[in-house]
Amino acid sequence: MIDLKTKKYIQTNLNIQEIIFITKNINITYKNNTGIIFGCFKNQIEHNQKIIIIISIITVIILLIILHKNKNTNNIGYILIISGILGNLLDRLVNKSVIDFIDLHINNYHFPTFNISDISIFIGTNLIIL
Repeated sequence: MIDLKTKKYIQTNLNIQEIIFITKNINITYKNNTGIIFGCFKNQIEHNQKIIIIISIITVIILLIILHKNKNTNNIGYILIISGILGNLLDRLVNKSVIDFIDLHINNYHFPTFNISDISIFIGTNLIIL
């Protein structure tokens, strides 16, 4: 829910590539991401949005099956990943791309722009690995 609200706010209130400086290392900027998490493979799969949609749906189904079978374990990691995938999937279905807006940088190094769904997927994956 937070992901969808933040993306809608960014889409409504910012122009593409407009930058709002929050701190020395964090900016808010509106970018359309045709790749996957953190902009990975943007140039390779830009025209293959259907493939990303299919992979996203299959991944959610697999994670739901794992969740169903592992009722006795801590499933927060799986839930975070599923919610992140669904947030970006909905965005991709509506906008043909994902709205990214968090720009993290240290000196001249800019981490790929991301959104709340990406954070959810990242944290969920790390929880499962741990």
